[in-house]
Amino acid sequence: MDHHQRLRPGSTLGAETGFFAHHGMWAPAVRIFRNLRFPSKVGVILLMLLFPMTLLLVLEIRNAKDLLARTENGKGRGWKHFKHLHP
Repeated sequence: MDHHQRLRPGSTLGAETGFFAHHGMWAPAVRIFRNLRFPSKVGVILLMLLFPMTLLLVLEIRNAKDLLARTENGKGRGWKHFKHLHP
């Protein structure tokens, strides 16, 4: 077998001979990405970025709602100092 046959994208021969050995724990992702076309790769990366951003947004909204509920009930920290300003 010549050198070019072992390094051909999508070939399983490279995985058997240790071509992906230096990728460590990322080897499965590298194998998958080598077989995907560019638009699919962009979609996967976009989803990987949107997931944590969405999670953080949900947590921020929950925190804001909780803070608003606490201050409206007069249980928020420091609210007692401003109670005389609010009828």
